[in-house]
Amino acid sequence: MRGPLFQAMTNLERRRYHRVPLKERCWCEGACTTIYAIIKDVCEGGLFIRTSAPLKQGARTRIRWSLLPGHEEIQADAVVVWSRSDAKSLSDPPGMGLRIEGISSEARERIRDYVRMALSSSD
Repeated sequence: MRGPLFQAMTNLERRRYHRVPLKERCWCEGACTTIYAIIKDVCEGGLFIRTSAPLKQGARTRIRWSLLPGHEEIQADAVVVWSRSDAKSLSDPPGMGLRIEGISSEARERIRDYVRMALSSSD
């Protein structure tokens, strides 16, 4: 049996970090492309960027964003682990999932603190 429930369980098992919503704009710079898009969610290990022009799976990119308006910008190197150019539904918009591969320890700690804060405020 490999239906939607199986896929959802598999996705949950693959997640190493808690993911929380984030609606901030970001710059995503690939080899020959620069995208200004919206981050839909973030975790310590990666993020989902909503865009109608996602980079291809395996593409390397540099992303820049702020966790909160007016806060210091975070920069990270990442790789596209999956991309979707068409919307499957309103809850599955086009975009790409990025895995963070290069980030300063201070920036990673800021993401970790943001996730903790978001999780504690949702209780």
